[in-house]
Formats: sequence, C-alpha cells, structure tokens
Amino acid sequence: MNWFMRKRLRAVFGDFLSKEALDTIAQGNAPMPPLERSMVCHVLLQVRDDTAEDVSQNVSDVSELLVREGAMIENILSSLVSAAFPLQASRLDAIEAALGRLGPNVRAVYQAGEYPRGMFGSSSRFAYGTVVPHMSMAMERLLRLEFGRAERLER
Repeated sequence: MNWFMRKRLRAVFGDFLSKEALDTIAQGNAPMPPLERSMVCHVLLQVRDDTAEDVSQNVSDVSELLVREGAMIENILSSLVSAAFPLQASRLDAIEAALGRLGPNVRAVYQAGEYPRGMFGSSSRFAYGTVVPHMSMAMERLLRLEFGRAERLER
C-alpha cells in the first residue's frame, strides 16, 4: 500500500483504531486485526417524512450533525442510521445534547459501554463497526419510541 493510502486510512480511522491495527491493514496481506474492546456510545436512530426524497435529506442532515459532533456513521439502511461516538466520561452529556437537537422527525436510542469494535471481513473488502449486544432490543425500543425523542438504554 502506498503512502497516500496509508495517510488516508489514518485520516479516516485514526480516532477509532490503534496505530498497530492501522499498520496491519496497511500491510495488505496481513490477517485482519482482532476486534478491540473500547468505550463507545452507540446510537441507533430513525428518520421519517412525507416523501422518500425528504427522508433521504433528513438522513443526510442527521448524519452530518452526528459526524460534526464526533461520531462515526457505521451503517445507513434506508431511514435507519447506526453511529458510534468514542466515549470519554465527559462526552456523554455533549452526545445527549446533540441527540436532543435532532428534531421532530427523528427518534433515537443509545447505549454507552465497552463494546468490541474494529475491522471485519476479508483483506480485499472489509467493514468497520461495533458489535452491540442486544441490538434486537434496541431496535424494538426504537420502533416503539415517539418521534422527536431520544432515550438511553440501560444494560
């Protein structure tokens, strides 16, 4: 892998992966690094609106807000967005404040804790993500929540 690609990997994943994990990926033919446990606040949210174009715009706006607040968007599936914030104790209040600004067409559930995260897949195609326990419970709670609200899930 050339220096430019290594630099891009560090720019994109530097806040989320250790230097050793980045170096392993940069080698190209090395096996995937193991998942590492780290403190994160995982957010699962859903947007709504009257038309598909409006939903798409809302997903874009919400994703942009989350990224500006320091989150990494891990997955977007139609109107659902999964994101993770690296967590320090003082950040949870800021994250909760950001979720409070999402507006009346968004509902969100979030949970903070130490979760396995990192690269998975194959050396030619990989993804980055967080393994969140009880995702089905989070999804169920999200779908029962009123739009315009964010709720913290307790473990």
